[in-house]
Amino acid sequence: MKQLFAALVLSLICCACKPAGSVARPHADMSSPSGTVFSVWATTDAESQRRLLDRNVLEPFFSADVKAKIQEAKTMQREKARITPLIRKVDQVQEQPPDRALVITKEQSYHGSTNFNTYRYAMLLVGGEWKIDDVVRECYHCDGTGKEPYGDDKGSKCKECKGLGFKSVFAAEL
Repeated sequence: MKQLFAALVLSLICCACKPAGSVARPHADMSSPSGTVFSVWATTDAESQRRLLDRNVLEPFFSADVKAKIQEAKTMQREKARITPLIRKVDQVQEQPPDRALVITKEQSYHGSTNFNTYRYAMLLVGGEWKIDDVVRECYHCDGTGKEPYGDDKGSKCKECKGLGFKSVFAAEL
């Protein structure tokens, strides 16, 4: 129970951190579709590390005992993130000449998870650099089948992705 409490408090603290700028941003390689995707991953990993190193802005509200537990949990989380980055891999790059490409990836849901989600990065060549035009993720509700998995509507068109099996991570609705 104490570990659950520490994890809950830690998640609240990590969401309320001020930027410290203590982790450098990696150099972006946008010379290829997969290079751009790898650069996005490296940047998000660096941002996660930066947030872990930030000062706790909620610290004044907690007792010394709770602060010690929070610090211990943050130290463990920081070490885990440093040692075990999320597992991500590029499965396929489909070039669509002259200026488009599709990068299909498998990405670990969270640290320690055995679940991998499929993402599709739609890429656009702009001024010699590959830019992300859209990112669609395998639907979390139907696991990419496009069909309702439960209830009275089981087997009908998925309500989340509208039967497509994928959903844009940027758009509220397709």
